[in-house]
Amino acid sequence: MTALGVIILLIIVATGVAFFIASNRYIKIYEKLEYENCTLDEETTKQVEAEKEQYASTYTAMMITATVLCIISAIPILCGTFFTQHLSGNQIDSLMTGSVAITLILIAIGVFFFVKTNTIEDGYDILLQVKDYTPQNKLGRKKMRKYAISTG
Repeated sequence: MTALGVIILLIIVATGVAFFIASNRYIKIYEKLEYENCTLDEETTKQVEAEKEQYASTYTAMMITATVLCIISAIPILCGTFFTQHLSGNQIDSLMTGSVAITLILIAIGVFFFVKTNTIEDGYDILLQVKDYTPQNKLGRKKMRKYAISTG
């Protein structure tokens, strides 16, 4: 059972990594907008603002879910410790392996929600040039990127 749990965990981790790589591909398409100013006509700006407003409740729900999942992720391990006094060596190993697997799954789901929701929110911010993506901030990011690339 322990091996099966590890196999399932590795499949979940591999799936998560695949999602991150795929989302990074879509971000690369718009990477130029992260450093350069973009100009939207008034109609497009209103449309993007309306979509961002519509997404606001989903953003909040996903951020709450992600935060709660990461906070409660330690509970399976802590609960597992209650039963260690009544179990033998192999049983303890199986229990704790399962507890760690559940903890990692909760963390993985929470991180997925953080990344997904912030990627979408940042997309809106980039297009609207607000928050971290104002023209002034973009200029600073562009300068920092030049030095980061030249030294890396």
